[in-house]
Amino acid sequence: MNIFKSTLIALVLFSSSSVFAKTGKLLDETKTAAIDVVIEQQKTGKVLVGFQKFGSDVVKIKIYDADGAALYSERVKNASLVLKRFDVSRLPEGDYSYEVSIADYAVEKTISK
Repeated sequence: MNIFKSTLIALVLFSSSSVFAKTGKLLDETKTAAIDVVIEQQKTGKVLVGFQKFGSDVVKIKIYDADGAALYSERVKNASLVLKRFDVSRLPEGDYSYEVSIADYAVEKTISK
């Protein structure tokens, strides 16, 4: 299990460091005392959503279309490190909002397809 966690951390850091290397800023990463979140559109057409939580809060992952209709919803209770890739290739063109939230904090990013 530790190898799995290490691999996920490495993937998140690699994704963030590649953004940092190109721009000098971590555009897609937001940090608080309770959670670190990465939401990034990849060249493969997939969207990477990852987070590491530091408390016992339940984390919610939600995806909405441009009209605000929920397309995906998940509650993560026991995992402290999560990395998900969403294949959006079959979705129609448009804007999609990705939201990662805990009790009193949310990170939302809109990605155009």
